[in-house]
Amino acid sequence: LLSLNPTIFTFNASITALQRGQQPALAASLLDDMRVAVVAPDVVTRSTLITGCARAQRWEEAVHHFAELRLQHLRADVVVFNATINACERGAQWPR
Repeated sequence: LLSLNPTIFTFNASITALQRGQQPALAASLLDDMRVAVVAPDVVTRSTLITGCARAQRWEEAVHHFAELRLQHLRADVVVFNATINACERGAQWPR
């Protein structure tokens, strides 16, 4: 019997699929699974979560993921900044 260990790639693919399926809360819950598997979220993980939150008009969660990205000392790229701004705009929180 093979034992499969999840990687950052499998987590990111799962999060992307859940976001596309309009399941942002379920996608975010995978962060707990990542902690258990000792797989640290990367910029792609956070960017995908922020984008999904923007689509679902969940600006507070988007800002939370942005803050977590910064706390992890990950470098935000233009996609992350745009997604965070978009989430705030959709949530009528721009400028704040």
